[in-house]
Amino acid sequence: MTYSRRTVLAGLGAVAASVPGGRGRAQEASGDVILTDATVVTMDDARRAFSSGYVWIRGTQIHRVGAMSGLGPVPGEATVRQLGGGLIMPGLINCHTHLSNAAVRGP
Repeated sequence: MTYSRRTVLAGLGAVAASVPGGRGRAQEASGDVILTDATVVTMDDARRAFSSGYVWIRGTQIHRVGAMSGLGPVPGEATVRQLGGGLIMPGLINCHTHLSNAAVRGP
């Protein structure tokens, strides 16, 4: 599979917008958020990928990841976000930075 930069950024933006606390931060997150109908590429040892998958977030932790066919029943209080085929890469730690950003970040 090949993804354009636009697709990857759109997927990451959807994930950031879907996590409680906004801006990609789940500071005071509670409850379950389930991101569905997405291409999921995991960062686990097997590098599993699901063309139609989900990521279940419980509080501030990834609870489960898998194919939509294995999702099963969803609790009524869970927030479900359909991403319409967007890309999710749970567990990816983005170490990319620019030296010019260091000055605005502070100590």
